[in-house]
Amino acid sequence: MNMYEIEERTPEIMNVLLKIWEDSVRTTHDFLSGKEIDQIKEYVPQALSDVAHLIVAEDESGKMIAFMGIENQRLEMLFLLSAERGKGVGKQLLQYGIENYGIQELTVNEQNPQAVGFYRHMGFKTYKRTDYDEEGNPYPLLYMKKYREGAFKMVLYFTGTGNSKYIAERIATALNEDILSMNDRIKEGNTANVMTGKSMVIVVPTYAWRIPRVVLSWLQQTKFPEAKKIWFVMDCGGEIGNAAKYNQELSRQLHLSYMGTAQIVMPENYIAMFGVPGKAEAKEIVAKAEPSIDDVIKDIQAKREFSKPRNNMYDKIMSSAVNTIFYPMFVKADKFMATDACISCGKCVQVCPLNNVQLKNGKPAWGSNCTHCMACICYCPAEAIEYGKKSEGKPRYTFEKNFD
Repeated sequence: MNMYEIEERTPEIMNVLLKIWEDSVRTTHDFLSGKEIDQIKEYVPQALSDVAHLIVAEDESGKMIAFMGIENQRLEMLFLLSAERGKGVGKQLLQYGIENYGIQELTVNEQNPQAVGFYRHMGFKTYKRTDYDEEGNPYPLLYMKKYREGAFKMVLYFTGTGNSKYIAERIATALNEDILSMNDRIKEGNTANVMTGKSMVIVVPTYAWRIPRVVLSWLQQTKFPEAKKIWFVMDCGGEIGNAAKYNQELSRQLHLSYMGTAQIVMPENYIAMFGVPGKAEAKEIVAKAEPSIDDVIKDIQAKREFSKPRNNMYDKIMSSAVNTIFYPMFVKADKFMATDACISCGKCVQVCPLNNVQLKNGKPAWGSNCTHCMACICYCPAEAIEYGKKSEGKPRYTFEKNFD
């Protein structure tokens, strides 16, 4: 296979590439209607003309079978003839782009699972997700970065309504390091090895004064072959109790050097039990949290252990005895219900990290495998989900809603 950059973008070449694009999209983008594909097709020639680097792949006969567009180390497009799928063409072409043009980032439709799987296989990891594409259409996009072999560290996060994700993104951006959503891995049932580099930073919310049990289970089932050190960053509405003790024990189980547990107070989201701040109050809480996040970043940059958090008798009781009884007594999905305001959009199904919500006759139905992350109730665009009478009249908190 021959690969090279197009020097002169003649009408003949552009027509061939347009045919490759259409053949590929009609095969792989089954979430698009034929009419939508025809509409998008009108803009493809301009995109092919504008992209900085346009690279094609030819078979042994000289026939063009695939192409990719690259701009500022970002893969803007990669398409191949459907007849060439499964032959390693895409892999060779992408590898050529990585080696010769330094591809580091790309965007892919979440509803194109084969492409998502391909890019993950090639070492790209999701660092951001949007519910809509760049034209505002309801087609979720995944923004991915190339994992750097031998990177110093990776930031892994689990989030219910966005607080932990925000903190993780702040840390990853400041450190220029990779980020991984444990939500995605847990939802997929994916416990494959994670190549983190030498150190891991775990960012999670506090559930019953410890890290969420679903996160604990995933960490215990997953191997991190490169990791040597681990930091824990826990956000909470009040305090984390004696969570540090259990994080240290987990570190020993994972054979990692424990670098401490940091507490970050963020807006409360546990609408099933507590009050939730309004927009103005939430912004004040986050503003007060920023210096603590900065301190966390400085400690990780300096490879220092976090300062030890408070550890009094109250903390010990909350993280031990109370945590033990809290889950069986309170962490249940049986009180969740959809009101007549439900628009059957499926957002609750999408955001549930445990696949515990399913649409039945157009309405959400909850199973028994719930972690009380509050994603379903707080991300509902119609605010059509209640948790018995506990949530009635309360604002729905998500980080994105308060900081859009």
